[in-house]
Amino acid sequence: MEAIRNYLESMFANLPNTTEVQRAKSELGQMMEDKYQELIEEGKTDNEAVGIVISDFGNLDELADTLGIRGAMQAQPQIQARLLTGEEVKEYVSDDGRATFATSIGVMLCIFLPIPFIAAECVIEGLHTGERIPFALAITCFFVMLAAAIAIFVMNGIKMEKWKYLKRDAVCIDYATADYLQKVSDADRSGHAVLKVVGVLLCVFCFVPVAVIGSLTDNDVPAMIGAIILFLCVGIGVMMLVNAGAKEDAYKTLLRLNSPATVGGNYVRSQAEIRYTNPTVEKFMGVFNPTILCIYLCWSFLTFDWHITWIIWPIAAVVRYLINSTWGEKGGKF
Repeated sequence: MEAIRNYLESMFANLPNTTEVQRAKSELGQMMEDKYQELIEEGKTDNEAVGIVISDFGNLDELADTLGIRGAMQAQPQIQARLLTGEEVKEYVSDDGRATFATSIGVMLCIFLPIPFIAAECVIEGLHTGERIPFALAITCFFVMLAAAIAIFVMNGIKMEKWKYLKRDAVCIDYATADYLQKVSDADRSGHAVLKVVGVLLCVFCFVPVAVIGSLTDNDVPAMIGAIILFLCVGIGVMMLVNAGAKEDAYKTLLRLNSPATVGGNYVRSQAEIRYTNPTVEKFMGVFNPTILCIYLCWSFLTFDWHITWIIWPIAAVVRYLINSTWGEKGGKF
């Protein structure tokens, strides 16, 4: 019966999302199910019953008048979109996951860049050694980490270049694939939530070691060790936050391929997304969340006013709501 349901979804996938089309789809689905059950009761195997049902009801053009959707089928040309195969979908999810993980490592390395200099200062103060060797090692570590981060970003950009057509061309996925992606996304949601919570806690409470050590001693070395711990916590926390949304973003990208203007856009509940009528606003909103996070972290680390800096999040939520209300609209890809 699942094969019949998938076939029914593919038949209606590119038809306009109207009440009469949805009614016709429901009626045809019931007719196919009744026929299938009748054949099974007659002793037909599952494969035989499916084949007969598809043979009898598989031509939508022949059934258009009976179902009352001839006008809907002729009102506008059907959207011709390339159907992604299951292998392509799995490959994209895999590539996107690896690329995002690598990017999170690159971001973490960028956050770690001050650590070698703090460590060098710590060695100089603690061991009373000369400055030349520690700072030479610090500069070397700095450029090695910076080069590694840049290499990661460039390689990821090259690797994901082949998938840019998903946002540019008319592409769609079938019902079975969309249903699979939604189920996997739901199953992974609890794991993503744990990563996000831990990541946020590491970022929010990263200043605690500095505050505690600073209150216990006036020695500069422990304070510098606390600063190193701070950057380690922030780097690891941000890496976890980036990874938490890795596969989730890949699932959303694929689930949004089908246009809500067609019946195919109703495969899953996560289809609807905000599109912006102003291209500049759309570009801005594409980097809205990272920008807010960057402002929050920079403000917090420079001032250590953590009891005040949290206010940026409710302000950001209000700004997002106002922008969505002014320039946003529910829309699909094509």
